[in-house]
Amino acid sequence: MISDLSSFVEFFAAVYVTMAVNNDFCSNFWTPQYYKEMEILLSKYHFSWSSSMSNELNETIKQNYTKVQKNARLKGTILLILCIFLLISMGFENEDNYKDITYHTPILYCILFTFIVLIFSKFLLKNWRYVLGVIAIYVIIFILTKFSHWEYFNQNKIIEWMFGYRKYLLILIIILPICHQIYIYWIYSSIYKGYLKHRTNEENRKYVSSMEGIKNRQKNKVDKIYLDKWTDSKFHQPSGDITITDFNDVLFNQLLKSATPTQFDLLKSWIKFKFSKLCKKNSPQNSDITDNNLQYIKSPLSKYKKQDYSNEYKDYSIWKKKQSPVKRNLKSFCNERNIIYEDMLHWIKDKKPNNY
Repeated sequence: MISDLSSFVEFFAAVYVTMAVNNDFCSNFWTPQYYKEMEILLSKYHFSWSSSMSNELNETIKQNYTKVQKNARLKGTILLILCIFLLISMGFENEDNYKDITYHTPILYCILFTFIVLIFSKFLLKNWRYVLGVIAIYVIIFILTKFSHWEYFNQNKIIEWMFGYRKYLLILIIILPICHQIYIYWIYSSIYKGYLKHRTNEENRKYVSSMEGIKNRQKNKVDKIYLDKWTDSKFHQPSGDITITDFNDVLFNQLLKSATPTQFDLLKSWIKFKFSKLCKKNSPQNSDITDNNLQYIKSPLSKYKKQDYSNEYKDYSIWKKKQSPVKRNLKSFCNERNIIYEDMLHWIKDKKPNNY
């Protein structure tokens, strides 16, 4: 009997309430506010552009976040309606009808329809009017399968197969959206941050190098994405004032592209990163270290000596006085200021400031 799964359905109905309802706790859990990462990164790099460009970039990223959040709410509403429908059907199940395929036909068709909606949610769930349309189709399906006498509805191979696996299909259709939303959370709360830091740093490097090359008429320093805005003839012109508006437009488009990746782009980037990390770990250069050449390996602290964190440490000394004892730690400071925690920690251990 599918009514044996009533507690399971009730639990996930409560879960889908949190996804469908728009409140701060639930929205931050299901779709973390990843757009704030770009605001922090842009404040770190000093691009020579107008504040309107920065605001436009942040606003575009925020709109993308809102779209992801809205999609979660729409799917949550659909699954909540399905759970309510299932619970009502379970309430009327008894010893006489629990083996009757005609009694379960409305449930099976609704499960099949929900599966189609989830697969094509990008096209079928664009706004709340589409959700109301899906709910209306639920009602139509129920009326047609419950009160019509068309044998084809109950005697086709698809329904007979689904009836044999009805419990498993019910569990699958309820759990699948939750698993997908957890995947979305993982993508945008973890992978996105690392992806954004890497791409923003890369775009900043290209921009700084290109602006230096343009200013000094050194073509080899100009990245290819900026060459279209700076032709060969301009390199031979006398030096003078350089208008950087066109170059800022290129930078804006590059940062916008970096800040609004698809889920596939993020997953591909993560796989590529893990694969390169694994290859580097297993390379002979890292594994074949003998006692004879250990003396040539520099101390782990040596690579951090090039980075001076004196100013950051002064800021940290002031910052921690304003924080509560619970949050007064170096890692919280580094996360807030977008500083690599390990680098600064090694610098502190190496320099040993008096007040640390």
